[in-house]
Amino acid sequence: MTKKMTTDEFKLKASEVHGKRYDYSESVIINTKTKVKIVCQEHGLFEQTPANHLQGMGCLLCGFKNAGQYHKKDTKSFIEEAKAIHSDFYDYSLSQYKGAREKITIICPKHGNFEQVAHVHLRNSVGAGCERCSYEKRGEHSRMPFEEFRCRANEVHEGFYDYSAAEKEFASTTDKITIICTLHGPFLQTPSGHLAGRGCSACSASRLSYKFIKSNDAFIRDARKVHGDKYDYSKVEYAGAFIGVEISCPLDGVFVQSPTSHLSGIGCPKCSRRNQGAPRNLTRALRGEFDDGKEAFVYVVSFKLPCTNLFLYKIGSGTGSRMKTVINEIKRVGGYDPTISHCLFSSTGEAIVFEHLAHEQVRHHQFIVPIEFKFHGHSEVFVKSPILDALENHPTLTIFRSGKRWDPRVTNSSK
Repeated sequence: MTKKMTTDEFKLKASEVHGKRYDYSESVIINTKTKVKIVCQEHGLFEQTPANHLQGMGCLLCGFKNAGQYHKKDTKSFIEEAKAIHSDFYDYSLSQYKGAREKITIICPKHGNFEQVAHVHLRNSVGAGCERCSYEKRGEHSRMPFEEFRCRANEVHEGFYDYSAAEKEFASTTDKITIICTLHGPFLQTPSGHLAGRGCSACSASRLSYKFIKSNDAFIRDARKVHGDKYDYSKVEYAGAFIGVEISCPLDGVFVQSPTSHLSGIGCPKCSRRNQGAPRNLTRALRGEFDDGKEAFVYVVSFKLPCTNLFLYKIGSGTGSRMKTVINEIKRVGGYDPTISHCLFSSTGEAIVFEHLAHEQVRHHQFIVPIEFKFHGHSEVFVKSPILDALENHPTLTIFRSGKRWDPRVTNSSK
């Protein structure tokens, strides 16, 4: 049985999390889910569950204030931050700060006016400044004496090429020069590429045609040695080791991949993403552990938070009571204008699979919820709504509904 937390233990842990920001003299613990009284030094008394408070949540009014301050900056403070990074190199007399993601006019002493996104300019990294200056610096770093290049090139290529025509053209490692192949004559190539081992493309093509061109049957035979019967190769038209072929995955359909990559063990990229990051409940669902026959929903809650003007979308699954709990959680942290849409499924497992596909559909549009507005399920919030109807015929869902079950972490390969 879990030991009940005492009031003194709560006060000690809360102080470790929040320091001296709050007064706990009126806090009396009943359990971790029953709200206690906490006093904010700035805004006074508020109530919060011990569990949420120990996870880093605090005064809601402070959260609103901090969220506003986080996005506030004026031209003067922008210039101060910019000079702390770039010293006095740039002239900001034309700069008018309108927001971190808005472009601002900056004057370079060498190249004149240019525009750059404000928060990019404040990065202490490459690209945070005049682009033309950046190109010039890269060019300076690329310079190498011609004799050093010739010496290193002869070491790499064992004296195979003639560099007599390159001496007058040599300016930097990024500008192409004329190199003479003893078999096929002159060709153009960058010094950096040549020193990396690249050479005459005609020689390369000859070697490839000799070494890598094989029949469809030979490629498919080798592929099955690596991947077993996992993939369908009926669309393969083999033309070379580095020329993509069409391979069919039973879950995600056709994908294009080079034979060399496929024979090295690489397979369907979508399966790979699922295998690497498959949530535990999805893995269990695909194995059939949630084939319980209990109806479950996949829901999308549209809402807003005080920290952004964007509409946000929380995607989840569960029962009707779970949907109500999520809406209450969103309202608890200051969320407003919530609306909900949902789909009903015949089992918990089917709902979990569908929920994961919805996450995949919008995974590049995830919204990172600031700590003061976090709620249970905040990691499943996006700035784009999924198109649920488009998922009904997804291959993974179709196979799951057919009754097939599998473990996404286990690869189907034969030795």
